[in-house]
Amino acid sequence: ASNSASLTITGISNTYDTYACVYADIIVATDGAGPRLRLGDSSGIDTGGTDYYWCGEHVKSDSSTGANGNAGTDEIRAGDVDCGNASGEGMGGRFFIYNPTDTTIHTILCGETIGVTNAGILQLYRFGGGRKAAIAIDRVQFYLNTGNITSGRFSVWGIAHA
Repeated sequence: ASNSASLTITGISNTYDTYACVYADIIVATDGAGPRLRLGDSSGIDTGGTDYYWCGEHVKSDSSTGANGNAGTDEIRAGDVDCGNASGEGMGGRFFIYNPTDTTIHTILCGETIGVTNAGILQLYRFGGGRKAAIAIDRVQFYLNTGNITSGRFSVWGIAHA
């Protein structure tokens, strides 16, 4: 990413039952930004107001903890990191996509994001989420709840089951 509003990775197919996704060295343009995910198919990224559900929990280096979730929203929250954009602040994370092309069950994912917040606190956020309708997805979108991605990388690997 280089001053991008979002990163969309296509090419997810029925070749694999599970995909591993990693985002690294994410620097945000707007202080306090948090990561979000959406899924899509050949028609594009799904952005309907109740297309997704998610849940998550965080723990911070100041010993504070918390949990949250949403049963019907337009995104999957992949973090409450509230990433900072000062020197040394940023984030990275990983997640797995399960059942991406199975049209009989919902596509679900789980993962974690770690980063330094705009308050200079280390935060780990574990999350799970999914698309509330069974569709064959072929793409995943990573973006921030506010502002652009100044820089960073996003990689995807397919995992073969024996």
